[in-house]
Amino acid sequence: MSAPNEELLETPSIALERVRMEIAHLGEHVEMMLKSIMPAVLHGAPEDLAKIASINQRVDVLFQLIIAYLSKISRLELTELQNREFLRLMDAANSLEDMGDLIKSNLVGLGNSRINQSVSVSPATEQVLLGHHDKVSRAVSIAIQSVVTNDPEAAKIVIEMEDEIRDISHTAAAHQAQRLVADEPLRMKTYAIEMDIIERIRRVYSYAKRLARTVDSNRAYADSESS
Repeated sequence: MSAPNEELLETPSIALERVRMEIAHLGEHVEMMLKSIMPAVLHGAPEDLAKIASINQRVDVLFQLIIAYLSKISRLELTELQNREFLRLMDAANSLEDMGDLIKSNLVGLGNSRINQSVSVSPATEQVLLGHHDKVSRAVSIAIQSVVTNDPEAAKIVIEMEDEIRDISHTAAAHQAQRLVADEPLRMKTYAIEMDIIERIRRVYSYAKRLARTVDSNRAYADSESS
């Protein structure tokens, strides 16, 4: 979205559909950050982490354009369903922007801490962290798709992953607790960084779930109106 398309504002439903397309583009940038972050946190150089942080600048610019366009839409005469769609897209944009900020501010920061403190993650722990990251990444991908296509079944899949994600987080934390007693150099610093990675990845899922819940509640209302 290089600039708001004023002509589309003559038809609110089309203008909202344009926003949905831009939400898809916003999601693509966030997914790019999420895909790249774990290798960078575990093994990357400062420039790898800086590159991920730079993607978030594009996220911020696109987010601001989306919000500006939604502000114009808010001044139109919307039906009740269109108003709910407007709020849903606003929530989706906010969740994706928050997700990008989390990756940039927290996970990029943890990667730099790993470098600055000369911490090395063990192969066994790396596999645990990658498994956790892969599962959350899948949830994020499905959540974005559910918003873009307004698919309540996809949204349901994301929401129902909550117990599985929680179990994986607990398993990863238990693994870290076992390693804490190992006689290894820098084990306390390593433990702190690895536990923070687990917690930040879990928080990424919380944003994915928030995305999914907007789809679920919106469709439930639409179904009730049509019945």
